[in-house]
Amino acid sequence: MTSPGLSRRQESALLWEMGAARQLLQHTIALFSSAHGHFSTLNPMFTTGSIGVEKLLKLTIGYISLAAGRPWPDFRQSRYRHRLITMDKEVRQHVRTWVAQNPTGYRVELVTTVDNDPCWRPILNALDTYANTGRFHHLDQLGPKPPDRLSPEGLWEQVELQAVEASIELTAKRAEAISGPPEAFDEFLYSLEARIAQSIFDWWLMIARVGMHGAFGQPGRKFGSEMNPDKAWRPV
Repeated sequence: MTSPGLSRRQESALLWEMGAARQLLQHTIALFSSAHGHFSTLNPMFTTGSIGVEKLLKLTIGYISLAAGRPWPDFRQSRYRHRLITMDKEVRQHVRTWVAQNPTGYRVELVTTVDNDPCWRPILNALDTYANTGRFHHLDQLGPKPPDRLSPEGLWEQVELQAVEASIELTAKRAEAISGPPEAFDEFLYSLEARIAQSIFDWWLMIARVGMHGAFGQPGRKFGSEMNPDKAWRPV
């Protein structure tokens, strides 16, 4: 795969990063789908998820830059750092603008699915917070001046609450889980986790597919194809 403006060294690094992003996101979905309400899984979930989302966003911004005739960004010196919310806003605005100029039913559906998803924002907020300030939350609580911010558990509870409140089906299953047999609680957890994981998948799919359609320039078509969820290996 070749991209104008990139050296052979950069091309090699690009292939490595695309594979890493793809597998991190695949593992993220697997982890979010099997949390089962155990807080012990939160650090693996948030670590894998925040890195996978950050990699895909930075790769996408890089291709947007190349498509505009600019060099690949130096993310070490940029304003982005680990600011997932900032990067997601920029990428999705670019995608919305491109789809508005090049509309098809499928492209519009990809964008509106993510835009109208009540779960994606709290998921992104949790991953952004974890990447920037939450990775060492409990270690920081050991110091003399513990920061006043949500713990990973609190971030996850926000995600779960938003998912339930936005779904009539999940609200009903929660009520049944509270008063029903143990298997009703298990069914509620599986449904809740599947709903949250679906939000991550839909976001990933949107970026990959609009990239395949040309949203990130001609070289970005190959990038979109490489980032297609179907190309990811099964999680370990």
